[in-house]
Amino acid sequence: MLFRSVRRVRSSEPVRPFESPELEFEAALELELPRMRALLRRQGEAPSSSPPPLLVLGGRAPDPDWLRKVSLGRETWALDRGADACRAAGVVPSRILGDFDSVSDGARKWAERMGAKTDRYTPDKDDTDFQLALRLLSGDVVVTGCWGGRFDHAFSNVFSSLWAMERGVRVLWFADEREVLFPLRGPAKLELDFEILPSALSLLSLTAFCEGVSIENVKWPLDEADLAQGSPREISNVPLGRPVRVEVRSGILGVYGECR
Repeated sequence: MLFRSVRRVRSSEPVRPFESPELEFEAALELELPRMRALLRRQGEAPSSSPPPLLVLGGRAPDPDWLRKVSLGRETWALDRGADACRAAGVVPSRILGDFDSVSDGARKWAERMGAKTDRYTPDKDDTDFQLALRLLSGDVVVTGCWGGRFDHAFSNVFSSLWAMERGVRVLWFADEREVLFPLRGPAKLELDFEILPSALSLLSLTAFCEGVSIENVKWPLDEADLAQGSPREISNVPLGRPVRVEVRSGILGVYGECR
């Protein structure tokens, strides 16, 4: 099968409107983050009326104030050292789970004392703590504590979310106050409105290919481009204003922003 090469559109060229009359999308799902708002349109079941649960992983701890804001109104689970981030922010998780090889005794005991359900697993297991949590969930979920530290952990987290999609679990975003990644399964549209424009915005093909990729209101727009995982070139684009709109027709596209 042949795929078209990436087509960049000159900034002076008009980009066709984000209209896909042949596709029917469910009602827009509004994703609120501190200093950022995203509007997601996708095919599939209608979104839940309640905020998706939040998983706090054991990577770089999010800023405590950021974590407090993003956890409001959500059920929060702490995975291993994520309990330390929750304790620092005063966010009480309803559940803590993992092999507890990195969480401090103080944070674990604090969470248990505050009433968190505890699921402790042996370190000699096949799944990561994140994969264990994904097996217990269904529907939409959001994730923090996923950046910083080791590359293999970040790689495993992102691609575990693709595996979870096949099980009916959809990670809407991986984020903290510095970085954000939206995994979009086509056909889907995403509209991003930032309080402060990100310093970089990148499009990453998380599957072998992504077809029909468009992005507008950036320095280097795309119009119906095809992206290949093995040739990641759409890196460090520059937003020109608000909002930034992204569309993908097929494949799973990672929309990444650096928010420093």
